[in-house]
Amino acid sequence: MKIAISMLALLPIFVLTACTNNSKTISSKSKIESKPTPVLQTDRYTIVELDDPIHKYVLDQIINISLPKNLNLTVKDGMEYALKQSGYSLCTNSDINVLYESTLPKVQYKMGPILLNDALHVMAGPVWNLDVNDVEREICFHLKKGYSRKQQPISSVKQEPQFDTYQVPPRMIETKGGKK
Repeated sequence: MKIAISMLALLPIFVLTACTNNSKTISSKSKIESKPTPVLQTDRYTIVELDDPIHKYVLDQIINISLPKNLNLTVKDGMEYALKQSGYSLCTNSDINVLYESTLPKVQYKMGPILLNDALHVMAGPVWNLDVNDVEREICFHLKKGYSRKQQPISSVKQEPQFDTYQVPPRMIETKGGKK
């Protein structure tokens, strides 16, 4: 009976020691080499681990996009907003106007935290490849292999309105010394 009572007295101690975590994480790096990974707290419950942000490639920066939902924006508008402070711009190419003139889906009006590169891919869609010209700091897109644009029928091409032309006789210009 004394053993049972002494076991009951020790039970809370065993329970308390079982709940504590005495395990240590083992790092492959020594204490001298290891640096803490910088983190960014974006809101109350979200913490994003960052690499060294000073030396990162511009298109690998983490951004947040929040566009007003009451506007009807194009994909080009959304991409230009995302690239606004990056130093990069979109290329101008008639082949990608079909992408640029498309309506930006409302679900893409708010994105992030997301890498700038990934945000551009999301806005472009799965059929477009991203081309980066770091020399000109320009972003362009081209269709992935196996996809093609729908060709416009010839009849739908806008033609300039035809105006009747008339010959207008030259006007006589008078100068101080007489007619010319």
